[in-house]
Amino acid sequence: MGATITSGQGTQSIVVDFDGAYAGGNVSVSATNACGVGSARNLNVSGAPGLPGVISGDITICPGQSGVAYGVATVAGASSYTWSLPVGTTITSGQGTKDILATWGTNPASGLNLSVNASNGCGTSANRVLNGISISIAHCGPRFGDQAELTGLNVYPNPAADRATVVFTSTEGADFNIKMVDVSGRTIMTERGTATNGLNQREVNVSQMSAGIYFVVIETNNVVEQIKMIVE
Repeated sequence: MGATITSGQGTQSIVVDFDGAYAGGNVSVSATNACGVGSARNLNVSGAPGLPGVISGDITICPGQSGVAYGVATVAGASSYTWSLPVGTTITSGQGTKDILATWGTNPASGLNLSVNASNGCGTSANRVLNGISISIAHCGPRFGDQAELTGLNVYPNPAADRATVVFTSTEGADFNIKMVDVSGRTIMTERGTATNGLNQREVNVSQMSAGIYFVVIETNNVVEQIKMIVE
């Protein structure tokens, strides 16, 4: 399918037209005379790869979510795959292959899509598209204001525009480390100290921080917990 002999049939050489539907196969020839038909000789001819299959991967994204996997099944004859993602989203690994990892942007959005095509030396397939991707705080794990299970870690107000108060419980004399981390994993601030027994409070100045999503992380008593917060 997709290949037509335009001249030469019945002779030792032919001219063939290959159209866009040709995905690859064998060109076969055998010689005949009055005594019969000889054995066939085959030549494998590759065509441009076909349309990739359905893209697998998450379409409900938390702002700034990283390590999100997308992939397609292997396309016959393909030597490379080209992925295209929305502005603000980066491919952290896998461009050129059938499987990638992506880091999404931090701005809420809906109706997004990504696409992939397959190619080889003969050409490039049409794009396979994954539609209906949305970025929303609602897709994140724990809801804002939920307390961490072991330390009672909480932060208020949340969202915050000027100052926020971090609260947690601990035992007397326990060393603690509080960090604020952005969605790319960069530590914005850190504070070390020694806790008192019971409820502890620490005030954080967020007035100079860019609006967005952050994570407050506490390390104390061999426990590490975190809670999301919004800076407006």
